[in-house]
Amino acid sequence: MILTFIGSVDRQCVYTTVGDVMALYNVYKTISPRIDDVRIAWSHDLFDLSDRCRRLNDYDAGSFSTMVFVCGPIHEPLRRLFRRFRHAKRIAVGVSVPRGVNPTSFVSACHIRDSDESVSFDLALADISYPHHRLAGDERQEGAAICLVGPQPEYGEDNGSDRAERIIRDATANIPTREVSTLLDLKRRSPTSVEEDLQSSKVLLAHSGASGQSIQQHPVSHSGVSGHCEVTLLSAVC
Repeated sequence: MILTFIGSVDRQCVYTTVGDVMALYNVYKTISPRIDDVRIAWSHDLFDLSDRCRRLNDYDAGSFSTMVFVCGPIHEPLRRLFRRFRHAKRIAVGVSVPRGVNPTSFVSACHIRDSDESVSFDLALADISYPHHRLAGDERQEGAAICLVGPQPEYGEDNGSDRAERIIRDATANIPTREVSTLLDLKRRSPTSVEEDLQSSKVLLAHSGASGQSIQQHPVSHSGVSGHCEVTLLSAVC
């Protein structure tokens, strides 16, 4: 079995987020006791799993009987990745399905995180054994950190990121803020450095730009990405 995700094909770390990496790690830890040999298509740091990781192009796709794609939206630009493993059983877990996309045209089986029809648990938030990095409270700045996902054209008319950003900007107009990001990049390929940014202030305001038509506010106490700081999530989900 080989685990893939957006980071498998995003060699410049333009789109890969720490949440993607968390979901990948959690899926590996869940299935590895049941599967003899699980490999990961990722060329950067993954803590104790780094020895299981190699670049996608370093693997012989024909040697795998099962390919699992973790997290992120299923959409047309990923079709080439799935075709690479067309001989294998292809499974997608914890994914978004934008309106009009038929996931069965990509994979044999699909566990949907969010779509027009359903919403389920985000695998990045699973409390399994991901080695979170936590800053002490006295290391955090006053004010709020703002985490915005930016444009997500893959969701078409259902992209709720612009509306969520307006809500956050309005809510923080009169308080000190700094912008942070969940994105990895080539200068900070370690997920630890991203978690440090997300915990840099005593309050974190974030949103998901997932497929959806309504925006809900969810105050969350979460010990994962936020490292116990106060978090408000603005979710655009169906």
